[in-house]
Amino acid sequence: MTASDVGVALLVAGWVAYALAVRELEGRWTPFAFLPGVNVFVASGLVTERLSARSPTRRILTELLFVAIFVGADHTDPWLGAILGLAALSQMQWTNSLIEQLCEPTSGSVATTS
Repeated sequence: MTASDVGVALLVAGWVAYALAVRELEGRWTPFAFLPGVNVFVASGLVTERLSARSPTRRILTELLFVAIFVGADHTDPWLGAILGLAALSQMQWTNSLIEQLCEPTSGSVATTS
């Protein structure tokens, strides 16, 4: 197995994971869930929308700008990979916040003790 094979396998795994994430966040399958790369930004926007923190459009445009800067300057300044690392870290923090919000008991639920 070559590094290219591993890279392709990781891309496919990421594509499937984000397709499932978009499906769960939307509650149904949408065409955007199946578009590799696009589904990453759609999931990010849906997480932001669900948290009601700020405009999903602003978040998506910021992430697109980071990716464009990285792609445009990758061959001249490879250290710009840190930008993608920061975007990934931000994505993980937002997703963790959503998970915590979804795991909190609702105010109408009553805890039962046995």
